[in-house]
Amino acid sequence: MIMETTGTMAPTLNQPRKKLFLSVLMVGMISLSACSDSVTEDVGGKPAAEVEEIKGSELKRVTLTKEAAERIDLKTEKVKQGLDGIEIPYGSVLYDPNGMTWVFVNTTGLSFERKAITVARIVGDVVYLTSGPDVGATVVTLGAAQLYGAEIGVGDE
Repeated sequence: MIMETTGTMAPTLNQPRKKLFLSVLMVGMISLSACSDSVTEDVGGKPAAEVEEIKGSELKRVTLTKEAAERIDLKTEKVKQGLDGIEIPYGSVLYDPNGMTWVFVNTTGLSFERKAITVARIVGDVVYLTSGPDVGATVVTLGAAQLYGAEIGVGDE
């Protein structure tokens, strides 16, 4: 399966399908706050995730406790240099409500920061990038939606 994309936008969809996709994404993000695998719940009396501002950025750093990472079954993989360019697993790609594409990059320990990517093309489960994290960086392949929910405050009152 090959999906072409334009710039940093989601794979090309007609407008009604794109609206449906984004609506389903938002409902899924909102429902994460009620799931037992939410990263914002307390674990043993302490917050499961610490969210802090990144100076000079609108983005935030999310640091998980070990228990929170285990609860959401956090998985990561290295960014690779393939024959056709920089490769990441499709499971690491996160689409925001505006259709922008992102990944969560592991900075240190259990700390993660969202980084914008530009998708050149998608072939099966492999995404080829024209911009994004450096080869060798570690990206989240399972648990990115929970990190995003923690970053933007899904479930916060």
